[in-house]
Amino acid sequence: MATKRTRKDETRQPVAPAESSIPARGMRREESYEFGKKLRDACPKRAHAGWKAPANRLDPVQLVLEAEKGRMPELLPLRHGRMARSAFTFFRGADETLPAPWEWDVKRLSASFVVACRDNGLSETVAKDVATTCVRTYRESMAEFSQMRTLELWYMAMEAEALVANIKDVNIRKRTLRRLQKERARSIAEDIFPKLVDKRGESPVIKDQLPTIFHLKEHPPGDFFLRRLRDIKISLRVETFGAPEMEHYATWCGRALALSHARSGSASPLSGYMGTSDALDRAIASFTTAYADQNEKDHAAPTRAIQAGKIEARFEEEK
Repeated sequence: MATKRTRKDETRQPVAPAESSIPARGMRREESYEFGKKLRDACPKRAHAGWKAPANRLDPVQLVLEAEKGRMPELLPLRHGRMARSAFTFFRGADETLPAPWEWDVKRLSASFVVACRDNGLSETVAKDVATTCVRTYRESMAEFSQMRTLELWYMAMEAEALVANIKDVNIRKRTLRRLQKERARSIAEDIFPKLVDKRGESPVIKDQLPTIFHLKEHPPGDFFLRRLRDIKISLRVETFGAPEMEHYATWCGRALALSHARSGSASPLSGYMGTSDALDRAIASFTTAYADQNEKDHAAPTRAIQAGKIEARFEEEK
């Protein structure tokens, strides 16, 4: 199953043979599960534990610049500034969507929690536990989804109330509920519209908010239509999370990724491959530590290039 990978690692080869990653069409659920189980012979779960940078891997600065080809040049200094802020912001900024094996999504997601934990000053033990929780939730959710029908998966949603209800820590649950209620009470006219526009003359004009909202220089002025999506989107400040918050967030993200992958139609073989033991959880958790180390080295290279004046960067004020 191909999902996404990052340009930073496009020199890396998949662990499992590509030709055996997708089962033949028309298999029954049990057959598909056994197909996935047999893939362990070609790629044991313990094989996911290691990370070693390929010998032909490009310099991190080159990788960043290569990924920026075709982007709007006036926004690149802002991107560089955001990526230089910390190893975590660098990790997020280096994310690119390209075809890749399914396990790369799982590894990158779990590694992001190790990077975030380190950035927040949490211990290595906590970081590895959180990464393990992420993978375990992915594996257990995939087993659940493999028993569902296709339409059930497509119409399934991760409702905020259900996620919050599963939070065991009373204080965290209360804070999350208050945040959710606050977001739902926001008025478009009173809260959102004033932040989006300036009043110039008789007509309001949309404010430039780089890098997401801006006016094209060659585009003539005209009318714009704004609408708000039905879903409520809450921006989570991961940089404020302690160990309990990280643990809860890891379960949410692991389940969300499993649901996304399951909708591809590969839930049964993936569940068969991962199985019911924690072998894959432990293997990928080991990978995340090594990959987080690699990310810190990668982050240091463009940071030095910025300080040396080789890469232009613009830094925003901390909010």
